[in-house]
Amino acid sequence: MRWLVSAIFVSAIPSLVYAQPKCTNADGSLDLIFHETGIVVGYGAGHGIFTDGARQFPVEIKGGGLLTFGHATLKATACVTNLGRLHDLAGTYWTIGGAASITNGIFTADMENARGVDMHVQGQVQGPLIAGQIARFSLRFTSDNRPEL
Repeated sequence: MRWLVSAIFVSAIPSLVYAQPKCTNADGSLDLIFHETGIVVGYGAGHGIFTDGARQFPVEIKGGGLLTFGHATLKATACVTNLGRLHDLAGTYWTIGGAASITNGIFTADMENARGVDMHVQGQVQGPLIAGQIARFSLRFTSDNRPEL
């Protein structure tokens, strides 16, 4: 019950409170747009741009998890750390996170892949969504602008 009360409280925070995370000590940043739908089990897909200094690489992300209710679009920035080599970014990520929104709200998650790459994701939710989830996502580079693997 506390979780539900907390989620409703968080969803009442105006979207103006959201601040774009500053990835000061990160190895790069990932700007994402993700569409998620769920009734207990959620699934979503999206795309984004990974920025590594002056270079940019398009990526695709998809996956899902448990305890998701609603349908929303998430616009987020991930601060990427522990990135030894650029191609280590691609792979399967396990995540623990949450989102709360009636019409506009916030989203935060921590993700890690098998190569030790970590992402702290923070963003805005547009649409009705309550999620407190453990999920699995797949991230891959797209287009002809792939890093050398």
